[in-house]
Amino acid sequence: MKKITNLIITLSFITQVQAQKISPSKFSIQGYYGPQGNFFVRSYDEKGGPSNKTYLYKKNFIGTISSAEIRYKTGSLSSVGIEYARGINLGKKNVSENINGVYIFVQDFQLRNIDNIFQFNYERLFSRNNSHLKYQIGLFILNSSQQEISIEGYDQSVDITERNFKNSKLQEGGASVAISYNKEIDTKFKLGIQAKVYYLISASNFEMIALTPTLTYTFAKKAE
Repeated sequence: MKKITNLIITLSFITQVQAQKISPSKFSIQGYYGPQGNFFVRSYDEKGGPSNKTYLYKKNFIGTISSAEIRYKTGSLSSVGIEYARGINLGKKNVSENINGVYIFVQDFQLRNIDNIFQFNYERLFSRNNSHLKYQIGLFILNSSQQEISIEGYDQSVDITERNFKNSKLQEGGASVAISYNKEIDTKFKLGIQAKVYYLISASNFEMIALTPTLTYTFAKKAE
């Protein structure tokens, strides 16, 4: 959360500098943090493969997601944005194994799955008469990091690894759909709630759903 807060502050400063040259009232920045449910982290096969083995792959379905997005108003009803989101799911593992007289203990060990999402969004009001309810569609690239442990007695090995984009090219492409409700709390800030679904086009399956509170800051128009 601290990283996202620092990112929002930095992006706010950058956008405010740009606002001296480009219609500042068209820019806003939004951040959110809240719960998400990740379908992938429960889809691992921990039972298959050769006998005399233990696979520790799965994480908890419920995790967290945080995001920062810069938006540009393209019309009275619509805007476009560039967003970075980070989803984290954890799984606590406990196991003890004996391979040829060698004891292996895993005690209260947290495995992580991290989704780094880079996204382009289009957002629009449902109705000109309702300025609070919006829908959003987006396209994204997802780079993930997956921590896994495998203990295999048949070849007497223990593998503790983190697969990611750098070492395993873990990257997918997808689309998202969101609905949000926002309410002004003063002249610059809006508080809201957003429901969002992430679908991986490259893998043909749903990745994640999220329901989060949002905070939006709209930059004040420069005085003439």
